[in-house]
Amino acid sequence: MVLTGLPSQNVLYMLLTVGELKRVEGKLKLFKLQHLLQNEGKVKFDQPDEEREMGFTAYGALDRCIYPGYIRETPVPSGLEQSRCDYELTEAGTKIYSVFKKRLPKKKLDELSKLLTKYNAMSGAELMNYTHKKYIDGFALKSVAKMSQERMESLNTICKMMGDFIKSTKDTESYVMVGKLEHVKKILETLPKKATSRVQAGTILCSTKELEENLANAGYRPNDATEELFSFIENYAEKEKMVPSLGSVDLTELSKEDQACLSKSLNQVKPRLFS
Repeated sequence: MVLTGLPSQNVLYMLLTVGELKRVEGKLKLFKLQHLLQNEGKVKFDQPDEEREMGFTAYGALDRCIYPGYIRETPVPSGLEQSRCDYELTEAGTKIYSVFKKRLPKKKLDELSKLLTKYNAMSGAELMNYTHKKYIDGFALKSVAKMSQERMESLNTICKMMGDFIKSTKDTESYVMVGKLEHVKKILETLPKKATSRVQAGTILCSTKELEENLANAGYRPNDATEELFSFIENYAEKEKMVPSLGSVDLTELSKEDQACLSKSLNQVKPRLFS
């Protein structure tokens, strides 16, 4: 059902998501809830830019909610410089959400509200695991090698950019993230040989792309979302018997000084990494 006189369907259903739940914890969860509205709620969005290579993200819709002042984005302190953001409706967003609700059939609204409540009980990483397992398709295993190489090249560029920042700041969190990205590159390197299904390959490739996009949007600084995404990739690769968890990462290309600093940084955050 397309309703006229209101913003795009992408924006309206994002306002509905946040409005029904009152508060959505994290961008990752918000994006996956939008994905599930389409696939399980059977709603139709009208903006094609919501579909990206190998997966669904909703950066465009979120921007169109934040910039006009419909949704409030609030950083949640976590000890990292870039924190997780939570999302709530503003007064302007609440007005549009209320009008949209009234125009939806009650049966459909109840159905969508129930769906959102059900999946809101899951974490962002759990939702990503669920949506990737159930809905990823569209590419064959024979193309995995090419896609893995593209992802590794992209990560090499990111590591170089972060390395330049580290040289000038000696930022501890960035040291740690470079080590984690090296681990992701190792997973990608083994993916063409280890992946036995489109779901396995797609889960790693899509998750890695989301990790890249999150770092880019955060100015290549570690944050809660990158921590969550890395943990998901690391744990999934170990569970599917692709690559063991972080602990034997090859960091020999770093200088001795950088290796020592990274080792110290990893020891400082070891409880969080291996909990």
